[in-house]
Amino acid sequence: MAKLTLPETPMSLPAHEIIFEDGSKAPLSSLKGKAMLVNVWATWCAPCRAEMKELANLQKELGDENFEVVAITVDRGGIPQARETLEEWGVEGLGLYAEPTMKIAFDLADGKLPTSYIIGPDGQVKALFLGPLKWDEPEAIALFTALKEGKL
Repeated sequence: MAKLTLPETPMSLPAHEIIFEDGSKAPLSSLKGKAMLVNVWATWCAPCRAEMKELANLQKELGDENFEVVAITVDRGGIPQARETLEEWGVEGLGLYAEPTMKIAFDLADGKLPTSYIIGPDGQVKALFLGPLKWDEPEAIALFTALKEGKL
């Protein structure tokens, strides 16, 4: 987790509109109130594929009303394409979110994928990382446990 970047200035959870699995839409900022790992990914992104099982493992380990891995696909195919790809990759347990215009990827990461944001329950970005990480290793579990318990 030493590779994480701390924001130079305070950053709030972005207000980009995302699509939920049921087809409804809301700003990402509407998820404020719980700790999150927000991950921006695409089906064509090899480094994204490398970390999806770890993201699902983190969600399985810690996911509840106080913590969620919010993996947002930026593919044009949206939720159906994400569902199909995750099934093909053998990834289970992640909620499906989409932002098919890719605006979120350009605004938050200059179009570089995957990009992940660690968000506190207050909606503030605590740290970010560009690239894949082993999100389910003990160090990460300890970090997100502390985050969801309000200790960070």
